[in-house]
Amino acid sequence: YREGKYAESIAICIQEIQENPENLDSYAVLCWGLVSNRQYSEAEYWSTKGRSVSKYDPRLVEIQAEAKYYLAQIYFDNKKYDECEKEVLNYIEVSTPHSYWLARSFVLLSDLYMKQDRKAEAKQYLLTLKNNYSGNDDIAGLIKERLDKLAAEEQETVAQ
Repeated sequence: YREGKYAESIAICIQEIQENPENLDSYAVLCWGLVSNRQYSEAEYWSTKGRSVSKYDPRLVEIQAEAKYYLAQIYFDNKKYDECEKEVLNYIEVSTPHSYWLARSFVLLSDLYMKQDRKAEAKQYLLTLKNNYSGNDDIAGLIKERLDKLAAEEQETVAQ
């Protein structure tokens, strides 16, 4: 996996899991490989299977959060907005200790609402996130960018 041989590491990990279905290290490496290989549905499947062995394994919880976010992003990119919203809301409901992926999901949900002309909802999600998220990463910039866009659109509407 660390050498970037994702397909090979995936095959090895699946074999290891078949030999020992409780091998959490194999589940973790398998899921990392699947996400790196952009096989998000499979990563979600295997992380769920691994979490049936150890529900709170932090590696599997995180990789599942990341996989679910990317699945929702794919739905959004393919204009499957209902599926995107369903995936994000389901993920939010389940919750996660990984605030970054949860925050990214809220940003994605605001993008979805902007596309659907539900700007008030989008803005509310972004403002709530702005006031409650304290991570030191790219989330603040994503929020600012979207709030600025909404403000510009509001100004444009008022000017007309």
